[in-house]
Amino acid sequence: MADECVPRSVLMNDGAGSVRARLGVDEYVLWTGGPDPAVLFGPQDAFLIPFSLLLAGFSVFWEIGVVTSDAPWFFRLWGVPFLLMGAYITVGRFIVKHWLARRSTYVLTNRRAIVVRPRSTVELRLPGPTVTVQQSHNGRHATVGFGSSTAAPGTRGVSWTAPRPHEVDFRDVAGPDELLRALDQIATR
Repeated sequence: MADECVPRSVLMNDGAGSVRARLGVDEYVLWTGGPDPAVLFGPQDAFLIPFSLLLAGFSVFWEIGVVTSDAPWFFRLWGVPFLLMGAYITVGRFIVKHWLARRSTYVLTNRRAIVVRPRSTVELRLPGPTVTVQQSHNGRHATVGFGSSTAAPGTRGVSWTAPRPHEVDFRDVAGPDELLRALDQIATR
């Protein structure tokens, strides 16, 4: 996508300064887009949803038990943070993900990958050490990770530690064909 097609709100004022003003000499925008707010579930939800239901269920069971008995006030208050955590990881995180997706913009220039969010801007110089592309099974969405995503240092074989996230992620991009073509342009230069 040419520089002229980038949404005015991204180029003129993104809350962290103008993206256009931060473009270097001979730097231009290849593509801009954002996450699809309709995508709520990711691969991590296969573990998080059952865990969140267990935590929320236990928290509700605990609170009902201590409120209906004559338990001291400390035990009644002890369950409140767990109720709030259970509510957040069961339902609230999906609301936050949707809210952020509607307010985030991805910008790919010939030299950088930039993620603009309501209160932050993250960027990585290209070509970075790695670019990882994961497309959904139907090809309608893709997630592109820029930078390292290796296991924790010193681990070999099977590791119980989570891999480090990418330095910059373009998550849940709908219709990723233009983005993939822009990535090809960067790779062939």
